[in-house]
Amino acid sequence: MYYDLGKKDLPRILVVDDVLANLNLLTDILTNHGYQVRPANSGKLAMRFMAVELPDLILLDVKMPEMNGYEVCRHLKADERSRNIPVIFISALDNVTDKVHGFNAGGVDYITKPFQAEEVLARIKTHLSLRRLQRQLEERNIQLRQEIAWRKQMEKALQESEEKYRTVFETTGSATAIIEEDTTISLVNEGFCKISGYSKEEINDKKKFREFFVDDDLIRVEKYHRLRRVAPNQVPNSYESRFIDRQGNIRNILINVALIPGTKKSVASITDITDFKQMEKEIVRLDRLKLIGEMAAGIAHEIRNPMTTVRGFLQYYKSKKEFEQNREHFDLMIEELDRANSIITEYLSVAKSKSADLKLHNFNQIVETLLPLIQADAINSNKYIQLELSEIADLLLDEKDIRQLIINLVRNGLEAMSPGGHLTIRTFTDDDEVVLSVQDQGLGISNANIEKIGTPFFTTKDNGTGLGLALCYSIAARHNAIINIQTGPNGTTFLVRFKINGSVNLFV
Repeated sequence: MYYDLGKKDLPRILVVDDVLANLNLLTDILTNHGYQVRPANSGKLAMRFMAVELPDLILLDVKMPEMNGYEVCRHLKADERSRNIPVIFISALDNVTDKVHGFNAGGVDYITKPFQAEEVLARIKTHLSLRRLQRQLEERNIQLRQEIAWRKQMEKALQESEEKYRTVFETTGSATAIIEEDTTISLVNEGFCKISGYSKEEINDKKKFREFFVDDDLIRVEKYHRLRRVAPNQVPNSYESRFIDRQGNIRNILINVALIPGTKKSVASITDITDFKQMEKEIVRLDRLKLIGEMAAGIAHEIRNPMTTVRGFLQYYKSKKEFEQNREHFDLMIEELDRANSIITEYLSVAKSKSADLKLHNFNQIVETLLPLIQADAINSNKYIQLELSEIADLLLDEKDIRQLIINLVRNGLEAMSPGGHLTIRTFTDDDEVVLSVQDQGLGISNANIEKIGTPFFTTKDNGTGLGLALCYSIAARHNAIINIQTGPNGTTFLVRFKINGSVNLFV
């Protein structure tokens, strides 16, 4: 059985098991969930398949005749072509020693039989996602190394002739600027105009390089350029910073700086690394969610049970006549236990992987259904809710998830405002996206904190857990949506963008 060449976009999985029933079951499960599957009933057959075409992931039984799973995995990891393919062992051997053997052989995960289909699918999805991110990082690193090597070649070419440099300067394609000793920009190319949003006439000899950086980076940037001029060998050729364009958008950039020989000028070449940085943040977020998942299972079982017992006895003693004078103390203790239980619930909500219950829904109907609850929250804090709902397309949504997303964003906005403030909920269509917008009239989010929004455990509230917005980001990820943030001194807007014809992650 060969992979279908007409379905190149579908992940390819090699399933190896000498038990025909297991092989057929796994093949049916994976095929029904959109994977291309090649079954092999022995390790030797699997090795022959690998010589013809490499899969994206391998499900490998351990106990097989002639060549067991450990041997197959060691052969794969010794081969340059296949060493990076993730191998998940799936075996009835559940001894710790067997699992350690599997990981030592090069496996990335170990599933014991009998298995649950949902668990197998979730783990496959996780490792395929991690492998995809790893490939993207590797490709981006290669590109960055190539760009840096290319820029070094360009610096050498600059030494030959300023006129030759001008030709390269105008045709290089990257964002480049010539900077005077006082940091005035004397010349930019089209690439710089594109990333900044200004024309050459608006920049050349009129703007300083420092005007394009966020305030928090200015001291470091100015210090770097000062040292670059007086002691060029004591500072690196490049540095990272945050760039502000004409519209106020902030981008992460890598700047290569070279002095122009015989002058006090320098040339700065800018590479936009925003996507690369976002990818790094996403990997960190996934690692933290994994940690929460490991913690949550223990918390739910080990803490909730004794808490329930304590709460029950407190309610019991509270009802006793002899403790009537202590009822306020009992109420306080019960309230604190309930708060602790709600924190545990938030942990579990963020951590759990679950299948989305997808049905066609309209955002406007969900918002209108929640309106009485939202208005009650606003009235209790002397604030106001305003709806601006446009006509939008129906989407495949998990209603419970979306209700939680809206409630978390709304409550977050209400808590950010002073009494009398207005919170506006909008829905509208933007190209091929349906957008949910929640806008508050708070004081905005600082540049230092904006980078941390959505990170588990990060909070600026005295009694916050740092999990509310993390849950929003998880729900958005399950729906292949993205969350954008616009913030300033007059308030913050959270924009959740859903593709009208986008696919949905069933297990995130």
